[in-house]
Amino acid sequence: MNRTTRLVLGIGAAAGVLAACGGSTDAPAPAPAPAPAPITPPPPAAATPADFFARPASPALVTSTVDDTRTARGTIGRAGGTLSATGADGTRYTFVVPAGALADEVEISMTPIVSTTGAPWTRAAGARFAPAGLQLFQYATLAIDPAADIPLDRQVMMGASDQGELFVATPDVASRAPRIKVLHFTDYWYADMTPEQLNAQRLRIPTAAALQIENEVNAVLNNLRQRMLLGAAGDDSSAPALPDLLGNATRQWWEYVLKPRIAGARACQDWKAVIAAVLSVERQRQLLGASEGGTDVLSNTTGADLWGIAGSGAWLQANVPFQGNLARAAIFQCAKDSSERCTTRHLFDLVDTALAWERQKQLLGIPDDPAFDPVYLNWDQRLDACYRFRVEFDSSVTLFGTPGAREATTTVSAQVNHRMFPGGLGDVFAYLNRQLQGDDNVPATTAALTNTELSVTGPSCGTVSNVARGGGSLRLDFFFGPIRSVRPESARLKLRLGDTSESWTVTGCGLGSVRYGPKPLWTDAFLALHAAEMFERPGIERGVDLQFGRPELPLNGGDVIALKAWQRTAGGLSENTTLRVVHTPQPFAEPALPGTP
Repeated sequence: MNRTTRLVLGIGAAAGVLAACGGSTDAPAPAPAPAPAPITPPPPAAATPADFFARPASPALVTSTVDDTRTARGTIGRAGGTLSATGADGTRYTFVVPAGALADEVEISMTPIVSTTGAPWTRAAGARFAPAGLQLFQYATLAIDPAADIPLDRQVMMGASDQGELFVATPDVASRAPRIKVLHFTDYWYADMTPEQLNAQRLRIPTAAALQIENEVNAVLNNLRQRMLLGAAGDDSSAPALPDLLGNATRQWWEYVLKPRIAGARACQDWKAVIAAVLSVERQRQLLGASEGGTDVLSNTTGADLWGIAGSGAWLQANVPFQGNLARAAIFQCAKDSSERCTTRHLFDLVDTALAWERQKQLLGIPDDPAFDPVYLNWDQRLDACYRFRVEFDSSVTLFGTPGAREATTTVSAQVNHRMFPGGLGDVFAYLNRQLQGDDNVPATTAALTNTELSVTGPSCGTVSNVARGGGSLRLDFFFGPIRSVRPESARLKLRLGDTSESWTVTGCGLGSVRYGPKPLWTDAFLALHAAEMFERPGIERGVDLQFGRPELPLNGGDVIALKAWQRTAGGLSENTTLRVVHTPQPFAEPALPGTP
């Protein structure tokens, strides 16, 4: 007897216990209620047709509305957590996320569904989860306590993709109460469906690879749950054994769906879909006791067959880079795509790609690989090459009535080449830690602040001579956030200003020749005009802390990612300043795949 058979028998026994009731009381027993009419168990699910997954997709489409006033929200991370909501009809929804299901903290929401059009069921109670498409690493559980019961032979767990494609969801087969095992975020229902409606939905093949196998296997599991709750599981020797049903469906799905998806995978999103589909099958098999778990299914480099499908291991080794290792092939393609998007489209998802991989390795138990990670991923060089910027600063200040001049105009400029993460992934982690601690003392880049022009109009009684420009220095750090965003949603540029040193001589006015300066004419005037943004560490540094909002962050995909220009006049001072942050990524030389020249 294999593990799956033992598990199903155990589930059947548990269902019998759940159906029983016990206990005693001293009070007289009430008169027995009329026995309900017995429910005939549905017939067992038929074997998967031989050409099932070769058929074209034929999804059933639905549209739902939700009750936003009853949304439950919470931030859940690696330790897990719980959300609870109640629908207008009194249905209670409880969502339990176990530890290790999420790689990072995520703000999630659960909203009761009010109505659904196009659905095949008579009635249902459901909830929508966000962010849509969120993939979990372990099954979470959605418990639905409905306002009205559904007969046992009509209880079906259903789901719908973001595009509204229906699929049969994974039931908790061992639970008499309606429980749905959730591996990805979308809409889910506890539905009232006849066996005929369930069989019809089984034939409505969704488009997505993961949903195709989920729809087929879960249709069988929902049928099995109904039969067990009604005491019929195992009573029909002609019914296909569950391991045979799963094995037949998985073999077909591998041949007609997964192999073509792997062979056609070219971009990161293609490989993510492959990984999600493989994990979906693996988690279902683990749920049923048909797999020991672990990472072999994703990190197979020994040529072992996938799920016992003959020849699958050899095919993977021949068609997937890195000896058939799906995890390595996927992350290498995603790292390449992120680097390419950074260089050609000025998009910044490389940090997120790197951090997601580090978290996933921890959750899936994938060890560091000194022969792969430093050579093919090389996060340190990738990040340093991507997150580089040139800050262009041009500012002109005019002072009226300053000592020794009726009017003085001084202009400065600077170009600063800034590397955001010169230390690679270590700098990313350090930056995130500083964010958590509220520490803004970050490494800065220094450049010359060149005084490009100085013009002085002396008093009417004298003449001006010996006008001398004197530059200063500019130190800055530039960050945008959230650091894991594809485009900057906000930005910050902290300028630390060294003193300029302008000077001139005035002759006449009965005073002979008087030398004014050198003094920080531009620096003092600029800081005075930016008093609200000024910071100072006495005797160490002073400067301004500039914040960029959405209007100052171009989203056109060009290399200018921040642009701020302003004119100010106050207290005898006038300023005209332009500040540009230009993205200047460096090319990253991708290593050749193993076995290629």
